Amino acid sequence: MILSLGVLLGAYYIFKNQLFKAHQAENTTIILDKIKTVTKLISVEGQFSELYSFKESYEYDFFNLFSKKIILRVNAKVSVGYDFEKVNLSIDSLTKTVTLNELPQPEILSIDHTLDYYDISEGAFNSFTPEELTNINKKAKDFIASKAKTTQILQKAEEQKQDYIQMMDMALKSGGWQLVIKKQAQLN
Repeated sequence: MILSLGVLLGAYYIFKNQLFKAHQAENTTIILDKIKTVTKLISVEGQFSELYSFKESYEYDFFNLFSKKIILRVNAKVSVGYDFEKVNLSIDSLTKTVTLNELPQPEILSIDHTLDYYDISEGAFNSFTPEELTNINKKAKDFIASKAKTTQILQKAEEQKQDYIQMMDMALKSGGWQLVIKKQAQLN
């Protein structure tokens, strides 16, 4: 009797674990869309952190059935520098002269950001759609970009410009070439 009870309990335990065992499946597909060569020089990086909140509520929603809110932190690394595809350069191989007609203004080359969700509250009849979450992500990134433009990060990149011109001049002189600078762009 004890043996049969033990067998039944063992069978029940094994059956229960197999029947109610959570099965997880993950699937990823990675597609390489395009490879493009770029000639960009990052001269300054800035670290930014932002708390972003969004709330949608209705005046007579006393039980928060239709309200929703989200609070998230955005950590971003903003890279500023020069896109050398915009450099206006002339090369004269007879006189061994490289003429730098214009060097572009420093610009934001990339924003790498991560999101930490602190609070997502949704009403019973109103939840966040994937499109809304994507839009919130885009707004947070755009806010970081606009905030970066109001800081000294573009000015710091502009200050680096002269160092890059001097490095280019030294590299050309070591090969017997000459650098001529026609027009120096000014920071707006």
